[in-house]
Amino acid sequence: MMLLQLSTTMEEKQSPKPRKINKVHAPIPNEKVQVVTTDFIPGYTITKSLGLVSGSSVQMLGLAKGITAGLGQFFSGGDVPDLHTLLEDTRKLALNRLKTKALAAGADAVVGVRLTTSDLGQHMAEVCVYGTAVKISSL
Repeated sequence: MMLLQLSTTMEEKQSPKPRKINKVHAPIPNEKVQVVTTDFIPGYTITKSLGLVSGSSVQMLGLAKGITAGLGQFFSGGDVPDLHTLLEDTRKLALNRLKTKALAAGADAVVGVRLTTSDLGQHMAEVCVYGTAVKISSL
């Protein structure tokens, strides 16, 4: 499945063309940073709070896939696999961006993580992930 990514970086904002991303070559998540929805990590103590970090991604389904996904759901109802995959890939990309920013801030973990989604219409989805970057040490 080919996804179109609408850019979010400063240089990409100057060039508003969507880039094609092959999901096989999407960025690999950064596993060096622990990410949890709780305000603590069992077995660790928070030694320093580094502030809010976030990551977001806006992606859209290509025109042909969007039409077939919409028609398929219209006639059969239920789950729409192409849109499900789009949202899952968008979530993973936003989470990877959060981890990259946390690592750049010197964090070992991100606590209190929350995720929001927005339907931007025309088979476009935005996912925003945010939390508090922290330094941690073992108990």
